Amino acid sequence: MNTPRKVGPVRALLLAAPFVLFYPRPASPGAETFAPPRIERAGIRIDGKLDEPVWRSVAAIPELYQLCPAEGRPPGEKTEMRLFYDREAIYLGVRCFEDDPARIVSRTLERDSQTPDQDGVAILLDTLNDHRTAYGFIVSPGGVRTDIAVTNDGESPDKPPWNVEWNAFWKAAVSRDAEGWTAEMEIPFSSLRYETADGAAVMGIILWRYLARNKEFDVFPAIPNNWRFSAYKPSRGLDVTFTGIAGRHPLHIRPYVLGGYRRQHEPDPGGFLPASKNLATGRRSGYQIQFDSGLGLRRDAEHRFCPGRDRRPADQPDPVFASLPRKKILLPGTDRSL
Repeated sequence: MNTPRKVGPVRALLLAAPFVLFYPRPASPGAETFAPPRIERAGIRIDGKLDEPVWRSVAAIPELYQLCPAEGRPPGEKTEMRLFYDREAIYLGVRCFEDDPARIVSRTLERDSQTPDQDGVAILLDTLNDHRTAYGFIVSPGGVRTDIAVTNDGESPDKPPWNVEWNAFWKAAVSRDAEGWTAEMEIPFSSLRYETADGAAVMGIILWRYLARNKEFDVFPAIPNNWRFSAYKPSRGLDVTFTGIAGRHPLHIRPYVLGGYRRQHEPDPGGFLPASKNLATGRRSGYQIQFDSGLGLRRDAEHRFCPGRDRRPADQPDPVFASLPRKKILLPGTDRSL
């Protein structure tokens, strides 16, 4: 009769080693490292589709860490984020998988309107690596861009510790398919303030995905949920080095043309459909100028051609309709409203 052979503790450890080495470990705060590749002439077109060959060659970052509502548990949905850069800009591609794409939430088309009731993805950059300030770039599934300037290490007793009035020049686009939605961003270095040493800049970085349906934040690097705005805390960012870039103080000039109309209706006392009246049309054009002095001062100016040049009927609008609040409407990816 064959007797079972005894396996010593050393041999048992060696037999188990392959499973220990290749079994994916859950992320934990402070355990990550990340070095984005520099790729020149990648041929990126910001359309949200992630169909350029470069996105297949860049490795996805490690698995995101669920910050809330169930801290430390696997994220509710899979997310793949890929990031690289060249001399001019940082590029971020995000694949947001959804078991049921009908659950994707996007509620607004207005610039700087990211709120907790809609999904989004974001990158925060502590460009000065001072662990107190950061620039945030957020995109919703509707393609709406929100850019913010975070202060005071993301700490505030009442209102959110960021300024949505800060605006930068950057691009973003999104796309949807049967697997969920994708986002693509291009953030020029010329839109950021940073310091270089020998052509290299060290910046803190935070990436996250937000799912509105259960108020879930999935973040990279892993950040403990110890603060009110943990996902916006520059001091918890992961240090990343960007090489071969130079500080610049650009002058941005952006022309625009806007057109619109407004139609009002009067109730019909006879109970029939309301009649249209007081049709008003208008147009406006001009240009915006933005200059960063490099001394921590950013100057913005705007010049309009034909301001307020509307064609209006002689009679005054009905006071009932004139008292209704007006909602600012903004097309995705633009900065101007009608």
